[in-house]
Amino acid sequence: MALNFYVVANLYFLHRYLRKPSFPPFILAIVMNALLFLTKPYALVYLLPEVFLFFQKGKWGIWKDKKVWAYFLLSLIPFGLWWLWTKRFPEGIPYSGWLFNEENIRFKGSFFYWIFAQRLSALILGFYGILFFGLGILIWGKFADGVFYAWLVSLLVYVSVIAKGNVTHDYYQIPFLPVVAYFSAKGIDFLFGLSKKFWEKVTAVIIIGLFGIFSLAFSWYEVRNFYDLKSGVDLAGDFVKQNTPREALIIAGDGADPTLLFNTNRVGWTVGYGSIYENKEAVIEGLREEGASFYVTTTVNQIKGTPFDQYLRQRFSILKETDQFIVFSLSQGQ
Repeated sequence: MALNFYVVANLYFLHRYLRKPSFPPFILAIVMNALLFLTKPYALVYLLPEVFLFFQKGKWGIWKDKKVWAYFLLSLIPFGLWWLWTKRFPEGIPYSGWLFNEENIRFKGSFFYWIFAQRLSALILGFYGILFFGLGILIWGKFADGVFYAWLVSLLVYVSVIAKGNVTHDYYQIPFLPVVAYFSAKGIDFLFGLSKKFWEKVTAVIIIGLFGIFSLAFSWYEVRNFYDLKSGVDLAGDFVKQNTPREALIIAGDGADPTLLFNTNRVGWTVGYGSIYENKEAVIEGLREEGASFYVTTTVNQIKGTPFDQYLRQRFSILKETDQFIVFSLSQGQ
């Protein structure tokens, strides 16, 4: 949610500066922009609504304005420095190439289904809210909302570029929330504005209220299981937190994705698919020498019966094994 905060704050301060140029909002807009890009690299798509605001103010002459260049340069310098710094520690950078278009998913039927039908329509808008959102988009010029259309376009660019990541992960659509809220509110305002007589207004309120309730109810029906502690990653992380010392170094064997390691609330390594470390005997022994004391993975079925699985079971003691995760103690062999 920090991403959405920085976006809104940045556009607010930039809008204030362009309406009445002064030093404080200009600097605050730059700071919010820098924090935005440092939070998530894909936030670079938000350059589009920012360029739109500058263009709205100065048309094509903005490219001759040194302050415009200074704004974007100062916003991007921290991100550039961070990027250069991370290059010094390649072992800490998870594999991310798959996020773009693995399996050529972009613009296939499944891409549109998962992004627009399942995530946007079902999870976020609860089916019924799509009416308000759609109306809000269709009504052009009722408000000074050009920046929101630019914002929406930037998000469409985002899901198109980070195609596989958005199809795979439902939380990748969180950046849509402010835009969805705005256009939905605009659609509700339009429906209410159609009513002129008292009873028409009462009917409009009832319909809007019912659709709003249905939208919230069906959205909650879709997301309620997200709050249940059921997944192997959650359960494994919870077990490690409760049964290992805080200073313990953990090997998370689920691959380059750091989610499992993050859920353990411990420091350690990610090992497996996409990582520079493979799930191999030599790797585990090497990391043990560096202080690793526990190995945890949720890929129980994938490694079961493999030589690597046999090595772990013969060499180390099992702290916990379920159908969703397994934890080995590496401090000493059996």
